[in-house]
Amino acid sequence: MLILNINTAWLLNAKLLIPIIILQFKGILFNRNYTFTAKEDAGYDFLNLLCRIIIAAVSVVPKKLPKSELYVIALFSIILGLCTDIVLSLKYHFYGYFTPGIQLESSLVVLILFPSSGVLFMNFYPFKKSLFNQSFYIICWSIFCLLFDYASIASGYFHHNNRNY
Repeated sequence: MLILNINTAWLLNAKLLIPIIILQFKGILFNRNYTFTAKEDAGYDFLNLLCRIIIAAVSVVPKKLPKSELYVIALFSIILGLCTDIVLSLKYHFYGYFTPGIQLESSLVVLILFPSSGVLFMNFYPFKKSLFNQSFYIICWSIFCLLFDYASIASGYFHHNNRNY
């Protein structure tokens, strides 16, 4: 069964309302008889919750950069995410989302999480601060990304192939 939750969020500009559709799949779109394991089900719930949190975060934070730069950051994040996923996931099978291959659910990661996290990262980047502050900011984000990667693997929505933990 496909459950569709529609949320609207103010992503980049208070005057531009961008409707974001968050899909929570409890079954595959064309094969309704498919049942998920408990880990896959937890992965979908984790991704749904994560999309809601990051949309709320991007909606609430004050934007310090011009609109044009925010759009460029979002588009760059989407293109970089797609290129990386195509090469590393589909061609070399290093990692994947949910199950191997292409899924509609993995587009949520590319279209919501990548641009939103890119906007959050660049919005608070300390451009005019010392090199120490900039390095500390990057190290903090790197630690956050490692913890996020661990949570994604533990929830079951992200997996590395041929790795033992």
